[in-house]
Amino acid sequence: MNLTQRISSALAMMFGGGAQLSNRNGFIDGAMSHWNQSVAAPATLAASPGTFTGPIMWRAGAGTGGAGTITVVDLRTSADLAAMEGDDTNSCFKMVITAGSTGTVAARSCGAFFQHIENVARYAGKSVTLQFKLKADAPITIPSVIASQAFGTGGAPSATVVFDKAVSWAVGTSFKKFSVRLDVPSIQPKTLGTAGGDYLEVGFWLPPGVTTTGLYIAEAQIEACSPGANPATDGTGGAPTSYEHRGFQAEQARVSRFFRAIQTNGASFSGIATGASDAFAFGQTLNPPMRATPAPSLTGSWSYTAPAGNSGAVSVIGVTPDMWYLHASGGSYTAGQTGYFGSSAGASVILDARL
Repeated sequence: MNLTQRISSALAMMFGGGAQLSNRNGFIDGAMSHWNQSVAAPATLAASPGTFTGPIMWRAGAGTGGAGTITVVDLRTSADLAAMEGDDTNSCFKMVITAGSTGTVAARSCGAFFQHIENVARYAGKSVTLQFKLKADAPITIPSVIASQAFGTGGAPSATVVFDKAVSWAVGTSFKKFSVRLDVPSIQPKTLGTAGGDYLEVGFWLPPGVTTTGLYIAEAQIEACSPGANPATDGTGGAPTSYEHRGFQAEQARVSRFFRAIQTNGASFSGIATGASDAFAFGQTLNPPMRATPAPSLTGSWSYTAPAGNSGAVSVIGVTPDMWYLHASGGSYTAGQTGYFGSSAGASVILDARL
């Protein structure tokens, strides 16, 4: 037996068989390093626990009655970098809660940080270790992890299954790994939605009523473990391992299936009028394709200018998981006449297929 086989055998015995040597982390952007656009200032947290804040893979919220912000902290010149295990861990998220939530954990309405993992069958009927590295400006205790299975949309999908788990993670002022074992329910004989969009939801709830000048979140990981792994809920549960470093390029490829911010930054695109009030420009073929047809939008200022100087409102249309186009309408064009689409400095095409 060679060295690789011996390591595989040892891991299988430790973690219940079938443990992966790589690609074991079920989260996308566990290193919190793939913020797809520059963020000059903290983004405001919505009250809803399930809201995307900025162009990230993670959802966060201040909870009912709460208020706060989230931003990225650069760790490259910080002493905190020594606590990180991944070679690509250069940043973390910082949540600031200025008004404590009046919601409750039981009602799933307090502050939260979590991710929707594509495919509700992921880990179904198995046990996993959920882990985060956390610190806070002042001690704070995380009361519960978030865990649920959603079965998609369309048709008559089964109701969401919630299996949140109470924990007592005493977060201090230095980064520390907190982990817990989750036993994920089987999804048989559940019914999936005909339009897709099913997912496994995992993260943690913030304590109701609590404010903080900084809760810092880094190196999130979820991976399969033995059902006999440590059941402790004090932050030492499950079978935690070192954070998996997949590399920036591999991680960005995962992110791009869900979210793309294509920065045009003042570029111009040739277009052609197909009628008196319609002009088009080919945008881009997306490779690899996105998870599903994304919701398109534009940031910055855009215009379409025809030779006669007639402009029109610009939008993104013809969007599929692997293609998008620019479209101008409302001008006065001549069919077959060429023009150009112009964008302002810092402008972007946003394609959002996040769960």
